[in-house]
Amino acid sequence: MTPKIEFSGYPAAHVVPSDNTNDYQTNQENERIYSWFIRCFEETKIQGIEKAYQSLEQVVDSIVDLFDLENEKGGSDRTIGVSLPARYTFINIFATPNKWLDFSDVELIMAEITVKVRINVDIT
Repeated sequence: MTPKIEFSGYPAAHVVPSDNTNDYQTNQENERIYSWFIRCFEETKIQGIEKAYQSLEQVVDSIVDLFDLENEKGGSDRTIGVSLPARYTFINIFATPNKWLDFSDVELIMAEITVKVRINVDIT
C-alpha cells in the first residue's frame, strides 16, 4: 500500500486512529485503551536510503522519548489526560515503534509508532 498523503517537507508525520480496547475490571470500573498510529515519513530521493533511515530513526526515538517523558509527569504537568470527564482517570501512556516500510515507487520510507493511552472509567 503506497501512501497517498503529500507533505510540504520531510521528515513528516501523519496520525491515524488504531484499534481501541475495553476491558471489565470490577463491577465499578472498566479499563479502556485508546490507540493511534503515528506514521513518520522520510524521502530517499535526495539523501539516499541509508541517510533517510538514520534521519527517521532519530525522529522515531525523539517521539517515543516525548511520550515516555509525558508518562512520567504528574497530573497537572501533563498535557495528555488532563481534561478528562469526571468519571475518567488517566492511568498511563506508552509509545512503541512498530514497523518500517520502504515505498520505493514514491521514494519514501515509513516508520510506524503505536501510541496507547490507558484510562479507567467509573461505571457506577
